[in-house]
This record gives sequence, structure tokens and C-alpha cells, in this order.
Amino acid sequence: MFGLLKMEYGWGWLGADELKMYVNWGSITQEQYDQITGANQATQSSATDSQSAAQSSAAASQTPASSAQPSAQPQSTQSSVTSSN
Repeated sequence: MFGLLKMEYGWGWLGADELKMYVNWGSITQEQYDQITGANQATQSSATDSQSAAQSSAAASQTPASSAQPSAQPQSTQSSVTSSN
């Protein structure tokens, strides 16, 4: 049953919600569901992404202000209008 459901999910014939019904009915285990849908991989990926973002934020906040590049100052230009009479 696992192999058939895995193929049908891969082909797009079954969605995650439909596959979850097979877990509720006892046809496949939660672990098999996770393996078919990649649910554990998505959770681990999200956790890894969150850790990376936190590390990037921490590194950015530790950058000394003196090493920051000065922002470019906008230059104002005055245009003189001459009228010819």
C-alpha cells in the first residue's frame, strides 16, 4: 500500500490531506506519511532557515559602526532660469 500511495502522491493524484486519511485509517503509519510528503524534511529545513537567519542577524548587529560605509549625501543642484526679453 505504501508504494502505491507514494506513486500516486508523486504523480499528483493524491494530496497531503487525502494521504492523511490513509494514516487515520491505519493503512500507512505517520512515519510513512512523513516519508511520502517530506514533512520531516520541511520541518528540518524551516528550523535550519530560522537558525541561519538568527545567526545572520547576530553577526550584523556585532558589526562595528566605524566599519560601516558612509551614506552618499544627495547633492542639490540649483538651476538658474534666465528669461530673454
